[in-house]
Amino acid sequence: MINSVQTNGGIHTKGISFRSDITGFNWSEVPTTLIEMGFMTNPEEDRNLSNPHYLRNLMTKLAEGIVTYRGQARA
Repeated sequence: MINSVQTNGGIHTKGISFRSDITGFNWSEVPTTLIEMGFMTNPEEDRNLSNPHYLRNLMTKLAEGIVTYRGQARA
């Protein structure tokens, strides 16, 4: 999913972090993902998160990543 957002999205990512301190994730029996879209404490990201074009691009790339993941998971 992160590859889709990074590719042609013009969106900066901080990569993937693996965490063991989120209980709901630790007990899950299916794949789980926590997606953080930005930090409102960062003025530039706060502006981006208020921009409909930016949000549409972000959601489109995220949806493409989910579709790609689902295709790979079925293979």
